Amino acid sequence: MYHPKKLIFFITFFTFIIFSFPDYYSAHAYIVKSIPFENQILKTSPKKVRIEFDETIQTGFHSLRVLDMNGKQVDQGDSHIDSKNSSIIECGLKPDLPDGTYRIDWKVVSNDGHPVEGVIPFGVGQVSVDQTTFKAKSKGYFPQLDLIVIRWIQFVSGSVYIGLVFFRSFVIKHAFVLQLEHRYKKIILSSYWLLLLSVVLNLPLQATIEADITWNKVMNYSYIIDLLKTSFFGKVWMIQIIILILLFFTTSRLVRDKEKIDLIWKLSFFLGSGLLLAKAFTSHAFSAEHPFIPIMFDFLHLLGALIWTGSLMAMIILLPLNRMEDSKLDYKQMIRSFFNWGILIVLVLVITGIYSGFSFVTTLDSLFTTNYGRVLLAKVSLFIVMLIFAIINFLKGKTNKEKQWDNSLKGELMTGFIVLVLAVILTNLPTAASTPGPFIETKNLNKDERVTVKIDPRVAGINHFEATIKDKSGKASNSIQQVTLTFIPIEMGSGEDTVILPQISVGRFYSQGMNLNAPGHWKLKVHVLNRDFKTYDLYYFLNVEKQ
Repeated sequence: MYHPKKLIFFITFFTFIIFSFPDYYSAHAYIVKSIPFENQILKTSPKKVRIEFDETIQTGFHSLRVLDMNGKQVDQGDSHIDSKNSSIIECGLKPDLPDGTYRIDWKVVSNDGHPVEGVIPFGVGQVSVDQTTFKAKSKGYFPQLDLIVIRWIQFVSGSVYIGLVFFRSFVIKHAFVLQLEHRYKKIILSSYWLLLLSVVLNLPLQATIEADITWNKVMNYSYIIDLLKTSFFGKVWMIQIIILILLFFTTSRLVRDKEKIDLIWKLSFFLGSGLLLAKAFTSHAFSAEHPFIPIMFDFLHLLGALIWTGSLMAMIILLPLNRMEDSKLDYKQMIRSFFNWGILIVLVLVITGIYSGFSFVTTLDSLFTTNYGRVLLAKVSLFIVMLIFAIINFLKGKTNKEKQWDNSLKGELMTGFIVLVLAVILTNLPTAASTPGPFIETKNLNKDERVTVKIDPRVAGINHFEATIKDKSGKASNSIQQVTLTFIPIEMGSGEDTVILPQISVGRFYSQGMNLNAPGHWKLKVHVLNRDFKTYDLYYFLNVEKQ
C-alpha cells in the first residue's frame, strides 16, 4: 500500500545525506592547461602543442590546428587524443617555426556530447604579447531551433506516454467508459510513435552538432557511422532504440487488450522510465567527477516533471467522466488519489532542482548574468505557476466547483509544456558553474581558530584579498600578527608572487592588487604568524576566470 508520508520522510532523509557531500561540476569541457599557454612567448619553436581539459573528451569529431599570421597551417596534421589521458589533445608542429605569432584552433566534444571550440594565441622568438594578432576565445554550443523542436517533441511525447501509463497503472482503480478508454489508448499509441520519431531524429541531429555540419551533409551516412562508433551518445542512442523496440511490444499489447493487465501497464511505465534514465547519461550530470548521484537526480527530476505533465493530460482526457452520473469511476475521487502522488512529485522536483541548482549555479550573480541562470529563473517561475494551478484545482474539488476544472487543468498543462521547452534549452546550455564570482573558503588554523579567505571577483586582473581570523565563538581573534599570501600558478609558466596583507581591524587583513595575472588554476599559500611567533601554513586551490 502506498504511504506518501513514509516516502516523503525517506526522500528527505536521503537528500540530507546527499547534500552533505556536494558534487560541483560544469558541463562543456574547458581548458585547465595548455602548452604553450595563452599569449606565451617562446624563445624557440616548440615541437608540439598540447591542451588538457577538465574532463575526458570524446574520440570523434575533434580537431587541433596551428596557423601562422597568414592562416597557413604549420602543424603536422596528426591531431590526436593522448592514449594515456583522454582529457588531453595534442599535435606535432613543423620544425623550426620562424619568429612570429601563431594561433591554436581547437575543437572537442565534451563528455556530455556538447561541442566546444576556441583559439589560443602564442608567439615564437622576437615578438611581444602586444604584437599577438589573435585574441584567445572559447565558446560552447548554443541550442538551435532544430534541437529545441526535436527534443521538445521528445519530452512532450514522453510526458504524455509516461504520464498516461502511470495514471492508468497507479491512480485509476476501476474501468471507465469504453469510448474514453479507446481515446485514452489511442493517444498513448500516438505518443509512442512521436517518441520513436524524435529519438530516431536525435541521431542525425547530434551528428550536425558534433561534426558542425548541415542537415544536407548529414545524409552522408559516414558522419552517423562515426557518431555511433566513437561517441558515448551513439551508444546511449542504441540502448534507447532497444528500449523502444521492447516498448513497442508492450504498447501494442496494452492498446489491443480490452482488459486492463496490470503487469503490461507497469512494464510499459518502467520501460519508458528506462528511456529517461538512458537520456540522463547524455545530460550535464554525466560530466560530474562522480556522476552516479547527479545522474540519478537528473533522471528523477525529469521523470517527476513528465509524470506530472502527462497525468494532467490524463485528467483532461477523462474530464467527461465528471459529468456522467452513472460512471463507474468517481472523477473527484480519482483527482484526490493523484493528489497524494502529486505531493511526492513536487517534493522530488524541489529536492532534485535545488541539488542541480547548487551544482550548476555557484554564485548568486550568475543567476542574473548568465543565459543558464536566466532560463533557470524562468523555469522556476513557471514551476510556481503550475503549483498555483494545482492548488486551484485542488480547492475546486474541496469546494464542489469541480465543473470548472476544464480551463484550470488546461492552463496547468500548457504551462507544463512551456516548462519542457525551457528544460530542453537548459540541458544544452553551458552551465553557470564556472562563472566568475567570489572565492570564499574557511579552514582550521589550529584547534581554537579558523581562517576565512575571500578573493573577489576571482578574475585575472585586480582582485580584493581578505583574510579573517575568528575563534570558536565567532569573535575576531587578536592573536595574529601577520598574514602573507603566496600566489602559485599551477599550469602557467609565470613565477610565484607574494604579498603581505595589512591589518585593517582586529582579525581582518586586506589588500588589493593584480597578483592573479592570468586565468587558470592557482594554489594559494596562506602563511600566518601569531603574536607568540608561531607560524601556520594553509593551502587553498582556486580557478581564476577571465575578466
